[in-house]
Order: sequence, then C-alpha cells, then structure tokens
Amino acid sequence: MILLVARREPLDLRGLVVATAGNEMRLSDVATIRTNYPEAHFWIVRRGSAERCGKPVRMFNPEHIGIRVNRTDILLPDYLYYALKHVHQSSYWQGIASGTLSLVNIRVSDVRRIELSPR
Repeated sequence: MILLVARREPLDLRGLVVATAGNEMRLSDVATIRTNYPEAHFWIVRRGSAERCGKPVRMFNPEHIGIRVNRTDILLPDYLYYALKHVHQSSYWQGIASGTLSLVNIRVSDVRRIELSPR
C-alpha cells in the first residue's frame, strides 16, 4: 500500500512505487516539478476555482505545475497521472489550496512534498 501525504490525511494509492520497508521518499525525489515546464509528462492546475485547482491535465500552460518523472524504473508517468487524478477527485487539494472563495491556488512546494511511502 502506498500513501500520498501532503498536509491532510494520507491517501491510499496501492502500487504507486515499488519500495522496501523504511524507504520513504517524496515525489520530488523521483520527479522534476516546476512551473513553465513544457517538457513535463503532465501538468497540475495551479490556480483557479476550488473544483479545478489541483486537477492533472495533459495540455501545457506556463502557469500550471509541470511534473516529469525522472525515475521511470520505479514510477510510471501515466500511473502517477491517474493516481493524481484520483487525488483531485477525492477533493484532497481543496483542503490545501489557499486564496479567496472564487480564486484559489496550490504551491509547487505542496506538490513536491507529496510523500510516497510503502505500507
């Protein structure tokens, strides 16, 4: 069992990373994460409504947070995309996003801090 942890309760994402017990890592350890990143495998919406913020998309926008998996031997980009899609649909980012009621945002550091840990 794999958990994604940022600030709220962990989310169960089974099989996300093949790791041994005691080997905890963050998403930033296996991927490059930054804005204005056209070479990314996919992007996360950084700003917008509470419903849209944190949504993984396949279309480049310099304002979105780009994620490019460097360690494809342990994490597949498509799997991460769908895992983060599940995270978004679970309203996980709504608790982390900051801003006004109509316009919220998440930080690159929020995405970098996602913890990948075996259970």
